Amino acid sequence: MHTFADDFSAYPPGPVPFDYSPWGEYHCEPEVGKLGPWEEVTTHYSWRQSDGNWRVVPENRRRVMEQTFGAERSYPMLIAASPDIKSGTVGSSVRILSFAAPPGIVFGYRHSRDFHALLVDATRAILIHRYNEEVDELGSADIQLDCDTYHSLTVEWENGTIAASIDGETAIQIDGAKTPAGRAGLTANAPARFADFHLSGRIAPPPAPVGIDRVLPKPVLWKKIDISAFGTDRNLRIGDLNGDGENELLFAQRQQYLGSGDYCYISCLTAIDLDGNILWQTGKPSPQGPTTADLCFQLHDIDGDGAAEAIYAKDFQLIIADGATGEIRRSIPTPATQPPETPGGYPLARIIGDALYFCDLRGTGRADTILLKDRYKRTWAYDDQLRLLWEHACETGHYPTSYDIDGDGREELLMGYELINGEGEVVWSLDTFDHADSSVIGEFGPPGTGIVVAIAGSDAGFFLLDDRGKQIVHYPMGHAQTTSVAKLRPDVEGLQIVVNTYWGAPGITLILDHRGRILREFEPMHCATLLNPVNWPGDGTDLLLLSTDPEEGGLMDGWGERAVMFPNDGHPLLCCDSRDIDGDGVDEILTWDYDSLWIYKPDPLPTVKPETYPLRNLSCNDSSYRGQFSFPR
Repeated sequence: MHTFADDFSAYPPGPVPFDYSPWGEYHCEPEVGKLGPWEEVTTHYSWRQSDGNWRVVPENRRRVMEQTFGAERSYPMLIAASPDIKSGTVGSSVRILSFAAPPGIVFGYRHSRDFHALLVDATRAILIHRYNEEVDELGSADIQLDCDTYHSLTVEWENGTIAASIDGETAIQIDGAKTPAGRAGLTANAPARFADFHLSGRIAPPPAPVGIDRVLPKPVLWKKIDISAFGTDRNLRIGDLNGDGENELLFAQRQQYLGSGDYCYISCLTAIDLDGNILWQTGKPSPQGPTTADLCFQLHDIDGDGAAEAIYAKDFQLIIADGATGEIRRSIPTPATQPPETPGGYPLARIIGDALYFCDLRGTGRADTILLKDRYKRTWAYDDQLRLLWEHACETGHYPTSYDIDGDGREELLMGYELINGEGEVVWSLDTFDHADSSVIGEFGPPGTGIVVAIAGSDAGFFLLDDRGKQIVHYPMGHAQTTSVAKLRPDVEGLQIVVNTYWGAPGITLILDHRGRILREFEPMHCATLLNPVNWPGDGTDLLLLSTDPEEGGLMDGWGERAVMFPNDGHPLLCCDSRDIDGDGVDEILTWDYDSLWIYKPDPLPTVKPETYPLRNLSCNDSSYRGQFSFPR
């Protein structure tokens, strides 16, 4: 039996810590959205003018929880930490401050797009079940409520019966219902106050053991590097800068134009070795604040001499620089935009450069075609000498991917929702809305099952297409953010697809088989992650990196269970990534903030043969928005 009660007296007046910016897409700040046992489980960019939707306010010698914002999109929700309750009672006193939208209590919460709720307004009470885009009204009753009085709302559910009471009187009763198991909390799309929350009930039995019985290596600290003089957020690149067979690190800092994170430019580049020694620096380091946009830089051996060049856009120039020294070898102006530069178009006369991607569009056998894109509308293709090949206008999305779909020795490019050939011509396009956040192309099933395309399409949801762009499955799961494809489960044929959400209902995660059938749907954490495949077990399967938070993060297996946790040793949490830095076939975990970078190795170290190293994203195509893949050789 689980019981929980809260009169909010333990919390100081003020907002629940909040952040309605894109920062939480790929950055971990464990305290954001949390107050004691409560967590704000939804967030939306349309809430940015709010000073925090949820806040504790004093009222008549007590404290109550208030929802302050009129939210036209998504459900502002505050959910209490608890195990899943199979049957029980939940209640709270509610004062309606605005009749623009009904407030209420939530129960049977599986994730923020799958829950039950009792909602009330001045004249009506309704019981609903929401699942994705469908909101089913299970029952309703006529009531009379005012805006000056607290009214007691209570829901009891057990053995197929759901009973909702208002001020102690049963208003709605449903028999033969599917009584849900889940957590409970509060919701309001318009201002309302809540007092004296209580929850009690029987805990749902734990699911049957899943996964495979194996002892996995633990993370052990390998290196700790001071980066406080030039630290950055997720704008870190890894590559062999001097051709000595060992990787180095390149950090980019930025400033922004027009007060917008969409127009960030590189102000400083700092190259270091793995002992923290500065190899070269371009620009002057400066204090950095939050941003989520990619900076336009990569490390790539564009000339094939065994050492990576630093290729980047800075000061309205596209530059190829010597990786060992930082000296510029070649540069051209970034593309000019179409005048006039007005709101609705690109606001600067030349593009800053949003991202770089390398692929083989010319059939040379090397990733020596350079793709430069602006934030959302145009893409330019260059050869390795920075000669323009073509330009193309479309809804670019955040980051492309490529694959030789037709087997002619030249890769096709998926830019947003359009598949483009080597000449910049559209092969096919997907008719949908919003922009593509991430994508992966490949043969996910057993040999002969065909090449497919996985796209996380923001508010349009998740798409799995065949190689001609025909839809195989579509899940309207909310704002689909990140896609990852890897061999995660030995008991399921082919590869597994994992996709998660951010805006609106963050952190909802689907694990799918290669045909797009759902294996699990759940909500492991509320900030989105890159879902990096991590070759950690050394047994032919990968794990997925959630974050390095010692409580909520970890490495997740293909059943959705946290298989490896990180130590609570004071390591930085803001950013994380995985990469085989030392070339032994086993991935290391990097975790950093603006001041320090820590690197973990698995202990004991698995033995991995070179012929079994998985095929991964090219290291030159690094981005917070890249679709992740790990294909068996």
